[in-house]
Amino acid sequence: MTNLGNGVYSTEVLLPELSYQTYRFINGNSFESGLENVPEDCGVDDGFGGMKRYMTVPEGGHNSRPCLFWTLQSVPPRIA
Repeated sequence: MTNLGNGVYSTEVLLPELSYQTYRFINGNSFESGLENVPEDCGVDDGFGGMKRYMTVPEGGHNSRPCLFWTLQSVPPRIA
């Protein structure tokens, strides 16, 4: 994970093309206190009473835009 400053971190994960992926973000080191509460309208049931984000990796790969923790809102691109 790379610290980009101002509390923003970045990482890269290589996933197989056309694979269906579910995921959640964690803030800190604790699943009990730091696990993201995914909004119902942008998630799928995780089978444990919560929601996970989801995506199907497109052919040719995917470079997702950063999103804000606990929201559907994308982080605006940096203006140089």
